[in-house]
Amino acid sequence: MEEIDRLQGIISHSEMRVYVLMKPLVHRWVMRKRLRDVVEIARSANTKGGIRSPLLKKGQERRSVLREMVDTEALLLQKLTVLHDNYLQPIQRYHDGQRGSVGPDDGKATRRPSGVAPLFSLPASYREAMKQLTDMIGFSKGISEKLEHSVNAVEEPSSIAPIMAQVAHKVSSVYSKFIARMTSISWAHNQASKLDPEFKKFLLARKKAAPRGMSIELLLILPVQRSIGYKALLDRLIKNTDESHIEYKQLRKA
Repeated sequence: MEEIDRLQGIISHSEMRVYVLMKPLVHRWVMRKRLRDVVEIARSANTKGGIRSPLLKKGQERRSVLREMVDTEALLLQKLTVLHDNYLQPIQRYHDGQRGSVGPDDGKATRRPSGVAPLFSLPASYREAMKQLTDMIGFSKGISEKLEHSVNAVEEPSSIAPIMAQVAHKVSSVYSKFIARMTSISWAHNQASKLDPEFKKFLLARKKAAPRGMSIELLLILPVQRSIGYKALLDRLIKNTDESHIEYKQLRKA
């Protein structure tokens, strides 16, 4: 019996020695494995389409959608400004007979003589459409700044839902009204071109003055295109937002 106890003591002592010797090796192996895992995640994040974590991938896609919103909003702002400054405002001035205020590059042939009544009439809703366009331009500037701030945030963007709620409200309250008046505005321009030869020359001069020769017809449909674009971008944003995300329900509501 004593011999058995002695042998067990030797075995226990041997196991302890092995444990003491192996502990640093095991610890180094575990730390190296953790380091390899971290490196692998970093490489995956920097490789196009290589993110394996669904949450990481959704986060990257969210930033991609937001970047697209920033870029397209900047382009929209540029074109809405052209529509206002190069077309609608000068047309209003031409109609009102403000000689010399339609732009420095128009030429005498595009200016209606002072005191001569116009051969056409703009619809009563024209001035309201001008106000709505000015509102859309100011809104686009503000949204661009907020989106840019969210995209450039170091952490995961988490203030998108309020921005999208503002977009949804603006589309329903302003964009929709401008879209409803768009047909009458376009019709008035077509009728004016038929009735007033000088106005037709005036529109051609404005088109030449516009960046890349953008026509008024293409610019007038921008609010329609942007309304559809907002919806598509919001759908993509929701798709790439996890249901556990703090803004998921707010985005769905928007």
